[in-house]
Amino acid sequence: MDETVLTLGRALLLPQTVWRAAKVSLLIGTLLVLINQGDLILAGVWPSLWKILLTYLVPYGVTSYAAAATACDLPAANASAPSDEGDVS
Repeated sequence: MDETVLTLGRALLLPQTVWRAAKVSLLIGTLLVLINQGDLILAGVWPSLWKILLTYLVPYGVTSYAAAATACDLPAANASAPSDEGDVS
């Protein structure tokens, strides 16, 4: 069997991991900015840029880690899953 081991670092850089994390970050980050900073924005005062960036960065980090960890665990889970082949019960 010639299988390449998927490390967490490699899984974090997979296009599907990055794309999923970016989509979730855009949606959740926007909602969090509106919830946490909406009153300031409606008053015409913009919050600190670092607060807005951090609000988008946190969901990106959580989503990318969860997707990468799942991608790393899938091959091991599939290899250890019981096989139905030859089972006559």
